[in-house]
Amino acid sequence: MWKSWIIDLVLWVKKIRSKIKAKKNRSSNFCYRSLSRTMVTKKTSVDNSGLETALFEAAGASESRRPSDTPSVLARHNITLGEIIGNGAFSCVKKGRALGYKDVAVKIISKNAATQNVLVKFMPRELGIIKMLRHKNIIIYYEYIETNMRYYIVMQYAENGSLLELLKKEIKLDEGRAWRYFHQLISAVKYIHSIGIVHRDIKCENIVFDARDRLKLIDFGFACHVNTKADGSVEMMMPTMSKTFCGSHAYASPEILRFAPYDPVPSDVWACGVVLFSMVCGKLPFTNAKVVSVLLKIMSEGPRYPKEVNVSDKLKCLLDEIFKPVEERITVAGIRKSNWFRTVPVTATNDSVKTVENAASRKEHIDQLPEKRFKLDNHVKRLF
Repeated sequence: MWKSWIIDLVLWVKKIRSKIKAKKNRSSNFCYRSLSRTMVTKKTSVDNSGLETALFEAAGASESRRPSDTPSVLARHNITLGEIIGNGAFSCVKKGRALGYKDVAVKIISKNAATQNVLVKFMPRELGIIKMLRHKNIIIYYEYIETNMRYYIVMQYAENGSLLELLKKEIKLDEGRAWRYFHQLISAVKYIHSIGIVHRDIKCENIVFDARDRLKLIDFGFACHVNTKADGSVEMMMPTMSKTFCGSHAYASPEILRFAPYDPVPSDVWACGVVLFSMVCGKLPFTNAKVVSVLLKIMSEGPRYPKEVNVSDKLKCLLDEIFKPVEERITVAGIRKSNWFRTVPVTATNDSVKTVENAASRKEHIDQLPEKRFKLDNHVKRLF
C-alpha cells in the first residue's frame, strides 16, 4: 500500500514540475517598435550590445499576447528600472539603465489608466512626431515598446533635472543665464515649427538639462502637425482643439483660453515668453487661476515685474512684444532679430558666447544637426 502511495506522489511531483517548466518556456509575446519602424522581436542570437536581434516585419504583423506585463519585457532589451523621476495623470517616468551602464529615462503609460481618446488619438500622434525629431535641444528618443498593458518610451536621461526644479532651488536666474537657456529654447521651437510641428505644452516642467547644462525640450504628448498656407499662416492638420484645453492655464495664450479655433504657432511663442519671464523674475507673469475671465483681464493689463528684480529695458521690450494679442504678437523670427536676443548680456558665461558665435559662423546649420543616438563603440549597435 505504501508503495502505491509513493508512486502516486512521484507522479504528482512530476506533473507539477512539468507545469512549472511549461510556464517558464511560454513566450511573453509582446510588441516592440523602434521609433523608425515597426518590429516584432523573437528570441534569437544576442549581438555585442546585449540587445536581441530584431526581425523586421510588416506593421500589421501580430501575435497572441499575454494578459499582463512582466519585468522581463524591459529586461529582454537590457533595460532595468529605478526610481520614479516624474508623474502624470496616467503615466510616470522612471530612471533606468540600458546595456548595464547607460542611464536612460523610461516613460510608462498605463493603458488601463489612460482614456480612450489618449490611446486612439494622442499616443499614435506623439509616437509619430517624436520619431521625426533630430535636434540638439530636443530630448533624444531611443525606442518604443508596447505591451497589452502599457507603452514604454525609452529616452535620454536629463542629469540636471527640469527648469522647474532649478527655479524652486534658485528662485530666479541672472539675465545672462536666462538669455543662454532662452536661445536654446527658441532654437528648438524654430526647428519644430520649420518641420510643421507645434508643441502646445511648453512650460518649465517640460524643459530639462543634460550633464552639459544643455537645454532639452521634452513631452510631445499634446504636439500636432500644422500646414503652412500660401499667406504664411498655418492651419492644424489634426482637428482643431477648440473644445479641448491643451497645456497649463499659466502658460496658455488668450486665444486658447477663449476656446475658439486658434493658430497654435503664436501660442507656442506666448508660452516661451512665460518661461522667459519665470526665469528672470522667479514667478509667473500671470496668475494660474482657473477662472478664464479673471485670467483674460489680468493678461490684458500686461505682466507686472517684481520690484526686487532688475530686468533690462531690452528684455522688457521683448516680453511686451510676446505678451500681445495674437494679431500683433512677435514671431519666432522676430524674437531672433530683437535687440535683447542679439545682444550678449554681460553676465552670460563664456561657453554660451562661444556657442552662439560658432552657430552664427556656421550659418546656424547646427540647428539641424542630429545627435548620435547612443555613444557606443563601433562593435555595438545603437538602441535606435
